[in-house]
Amino acid sequence: MIRALGVDDGFFRRPGRKAPLIAILMRGTLVEGVLHREITVDGDDVTDALIDILLRSKYAGQAGVIFASGTMFAGTNVLDLPRVYEVAKIPVVAVLRRPPSERFDALLAHLSAEKRTILEGNPSFEPMKTKRGTLYIASLGLDSSSVKRVVEDYQIYSVLPEPLRLAHMVASAVGLGESRGRP
Repeated sequence: MIRALGVDDGFFRRPGRKAPLIAILMRGTLVEGVLHREITVDGDDVTDALIDILLRSKYAGQAGVIFASGTMFAGTNVLDLPRVYEVAKIPVVAVLRRPPSERFDALLAHLSAEKRTILEGNPSFEPMKTKRGTLYIASLGLDSSSVKRVVEDYQIYSVLPEPLRLAHMVASAVGLGESRGRP
């Protein structure tokens, strides 16, 4: 089984402050690494932070696929999926439990031109029926059948791939002192 890296952000309070970015590296059910970076709330550094994790950590080169919790982190810090894929040469799968909402469309109008350009350059989210339920997926580097296979391989305890579920739990704990709620 290929190694998978799940990435999610934690709780944050105000624009300009920092939020935790947590990455969990797994091979099957085994957690092989936990990584932490800080990103700016409503900033523009999540892409660089993820690339740093992928290329400059002690786990560099080990992930075979990246599961990202959507494409918006710490408010409006936009993850540039094509840039991550181009630089790291690792397939990227952005995952949402629910379809992007009308609120998302309204938010676009308030983003800078640069952030809108990044979002518009990301692949669209498409529904994917899996063995545990429907997810909304935007991916680069894998065809749809391979995405479905790797997502289902890592759906161990929930509809979310396990590295992403654990990244959410750890990010919540780092930001709030304990994990809470359903990811």
